[in-house]
Amino acid sequence: MEKHVTVAGAMHLAIAAIGLIAIPIVLLALNGSGLAAFLAGQPAVFLLLSGIGILVSLLIVAMSLPSLIAGIGLLGQRSWGRASAGFATVVNLVNPPFGPFLAVYTLWVLLKSDSRSAD
Repeated sequence: MEKHVTVAGAMHLAIAAIGLIAIPIVLLALNGSGLAAFLAGQPAVFLLLSGIGILVSLLIVAMSLPSLIAGIGLLGQRSWGRASAGFATVVNLVNPPFGPFLAVYTLWVLLKSDSRSAD
């Protein structure tokens, strides 16, 4: 069962990394589009797109940070790893497209009786 805990930790790190890599892409795309609109004489569109980019980036950080912490805790076999993975599981239920699958797998790993003996 230790193998599944390690796999769950690695999957949490991977989904967090994908989210954190997406942040500059989102900011560049929305702020770049807003800048083009600003240069075309529409400053309101620039403000709107920049605001949306910041809000989406903050949402991505809020969805990725729990998985990052859980992945570090599970891979390092820390005492707080299971609790943080439980919280990250709840967050990942609404994190499309892979979050629900990761949440179900993490719940299965955490609820198995063999994995509880690691604490």
